[in-house]
Amino acid sequence: MTEQLGNSGGKPDFTAWGVANGIKLLSEDPQLQRLIPPKMAKLTKWFVDEVDTGHPFQATMNAPDMTRQKAFGMYEALVCEGMHVSYGTRKEFVEKQVRKALKDGIAQVVVMGGGFDTLAMRLHKEYPQANFFEIDHPSTQNAKLKVLERHKDDPDAQIGPNMHFVSADFSNQRGMKENLVEKTDATGRPLFEQGKPTIFVAEGVMMYLTPAQVEKAFSDMQELTKGNAVSVFSTSDPAAPRTEELQKVLVEGNASEQSALSDADMQEILARQGFSRGQRHSYHELTGSRLGEFLGRPTQVVSDSKSGLTMKEILGEDYYVAGSKEHFRAVANQPREGWAFKR
Repeated sequence: MTEQLGNSGGKPDFTAWGVANGIKLLSEDPQLQRLIPPKMAKLTKWFVDEVDTGHPFQATMNAPDMTRQKAFGMYEALVCEGMHVSYGTRKEFVEKQVRKALKDGIAQVVVMGGGFDTLAMRLHKEYPQANFFEIDHPSTQNAKLKVLERHKDDPDAQIGPNMHFVSADFSNQRGMKENLVEKTDATGRPLFEQGKPTIFVAEGVMMYLTPAQVEKAFSDMQELTKGNAVSVFSTSDPAAPRTEELQKVLVEGNASEQSALSDADMQEILARQGFSRGQRHSYHELTGSRLGEFLGRPTQVVSDSKSGLTMKEILGEDYYVAGSKEHFRAVANQPREGWAFKR
């Protein structure tokens, strides 16, 4: 179900396209394609091939002489060896957490900063009992919806009645809560049901918000769900440096990081907002320790040849899973297979 979108000023987000392009490249690699579900590969290829961000790096990636091997090399030059693999491993981790939540009876899924991610589009038909919401800036979201409209005769592009797109700019004062509660169906009924258990996904979003905006996001989650919130999200580690090449690409894409939160800082925010202690998963845990498995050769904790920094140091993005304390009390007696929470 597609709701009315706001005005779309500006180009679609380049960082979202860059991640999607990494997914597309993985899906085309014989060794690495097992990380990418077929429907994810299919939808992502549409978005990568048909969306124009206007960024010079996209033009380079689309050059006639660009091979998959050369593209992987460019991603690694921006950060370090194995960077391209991390796009697949982080998607794998997030989807696993969302599927666990849905299996345990979560009623709503909210994807913050959806970009060209395919999670909600793929899962909403598989779980028709749950409502899915994807929130993003209108310039990126409109581009995504136009691609889906072009492929409307394909079942994988068709939007079910439990899939809702909400346009919002997280950097303004309104935030997530205001945009979600205002979204209604044709009869004026609110689409988001406040108080229902909900999982909020914020993959690669929090670092582009100020610390105050990050705290507001978690406050919104609690208020929207009346203490029945679960979240899987990532933050940027302040101790992790960035290569000059990566900084340049981010600035050109108007995607400069606004906050880098240590684990202690993040745990304080979660505690203030009534969440349990978040279980932290480092980028190195999700990707670096598995490079040998995916690259098909032995590997140590690899380093960037220019800076001498290890992957653990330079890929300073950590993933967390946290749930509100009220949510834990409500489900404490239910069997929970492999749940990723700590009390």
